[in-house]
Amino acid sequence: MLLAMADARAVLIKLADRVHNMKTLEALPLGKQQRFAKETMEIFVPLANRLGISSWKDQLENLCFKHLNPEEHKDLSSKLTKSFDEVLITSAVDKLDRGLRDAGLSYHNLSGRHKSLYSIHNKMLKYVTRLSVCIIYGFKT
Repeated sequence: MLLAMADARAVLIKLADRVHNMKTLEALPLGKQQRFAKETMEIFVPLANRLGISSWKDQLENLCFKHLNPEEHKDLSSKLTKSFDEVLITSAVDKLDRGLRDAGLSYHNLSGRHKSLYSIHNKMLKYVTRLSVCIIYGFKT
C-alpha cells in the first residue's frame, strides 16, 4: 500500500536512511534512542521484510534489540562471541555439499551463516514460553 502511494525509490532511500540513523543512535539521549528504536521495530523492520531486503531487516532488528534490551543484548552477545566457530559452519556446508552431490541433486548456491542476535533472542523467548505452557498444563516437554 505504501509503495502504491509513493515512489519506490523514495521508500528505499528512507529505509536506507533509517539503517544509517540506527547505526549512529548512540549520539542521542537514552529516551530518544528507545523511541527511535521502537518506531524502527514497528514500522521499518516489517517494511524491509516486505520488500525482501533481509540484510537491512536483520541489521535493524539487531540495532533495535541493542537499544531496547541492552542487558539481554550484552549477555547474548558475549555468549555468542565465546561460542563463535566459523570452522563449524564451513564443515557443515562442506558436508551438505558432499551429500547433495552424492545424491545427484543440483543446486545454485550453498552458504552458511550465524543466526542474528535478535533471532536467537526471539527463539529463546518462544522456547521459554512453550516450556512454561507445558509446565502449567502438565504436558510432556
